[in-house]
Amino acid sequence: MLKVLFRLLLIIIVTDFSFAQHNQEDLLFIGHAYGSHNDLDQKIDPILNQFINQNPNVFEKIIFGGDFIYDCSDDIEVNNFKNLFQSNNVRFVLGNHENCDTISQFADIHFRGTNYYEKINDNLVLYLNTSIDSFEQSNNLYNFFEEVIRLESPNNILIFTHQLIFSKSDFNIRANSRKYYEYGNHFYDQIFQKYNKSELRFFFFAGDIGAYNFTPYAFYDIDNNFEFYASGIGNNNYSKGILIKVSDNVEVNFIDLETSLLESPRKYSKVKVQIYQFPKLILSFIKNNLKILFLIYIFSFFLYLLFKRLYYSSSKS
Repeated sequence: MLKVLFRLLLIIIVTDFSFAQHNQEDLLFIGHAYGSHNDLDQKIDPILNQFINQNPNVFEKIIFGGDFIYDCSDDIEVNNFKNLFQSNNVRFVLGNHENCDTISQFADIHFRGTNYYEKINDNLVLYLNTSIDSFEQSNNLYNFFEEVIRLESPNNILIFTHQLIFSKSDFNIRANSRKYYEYGNHFYDQIFQKYNKSELRFFFFAGDIGAYNFTPYAFYDIDNNFEFYASGIGNNNYSKGILIKVSDNVEVNFIDLETSLLESPRKYSKVKVQIYQFPKLILSFIKNNLKILFLIYIFSFFLYLLFKRLYYSSSKS
């Protein structure tokens, strides 16, 4: 009888431990959550706010991918975010707009810093501040990253940042801005050199897109064991988030915040995104280089006249 009870107790302990170690979490990732630059409403985007209120069972955590606040010095806006934070299970990374003492101190209180992590089963989830302005900070961030991997020994690594650290130019992926990118790219290069084609599987998530028309609002690409995702709202046409199911494996889909429909990442592959953004890139290039293009035109016109004159002179002789 004692043997039977002992076996039963052992089964209960092992089963309970198994469930404790192998849970599932659904993460909702949102980039540029304050929405349109033109709507200074001191709150997150209204479409996103409605989605959060109407779909409480779709996700366990909300992850803001930077630019969830427009103005750090606006006490009303900061308090609105703090209320949202208190009523939801929220994680966040700093964007350009949150790169201030108010939000940094808030992160210190709740997460012990602007760089922090958690582990879900064998999945390491990293929330990293890449709104940095020196190579020293970039190297320090990489040292933090390496130390966490050494301590936790994960199978999969999910990295959340604001900047698209894997993109080095707008002709690769057009971001909302290119502020701090030099140092974020440096951080990514160190990861790539050591871990690309390794046994570890990496998922990169970034939120610095989608704020303007003809700027990409959803993006997906893959390079060996590296997968890249980005999404952002605020363009007043497309409102996409990313839904990440984390259990023993990682499953990623885009989600439309207006219809709640899931969308395959392949719908927003790198080639399709580059075709979508190309007209805006050309117009932007012309606008930013108008004086240079005008000088080139004038120089070319004078060269044409010169060659034309030389041609007629040689013809007459």
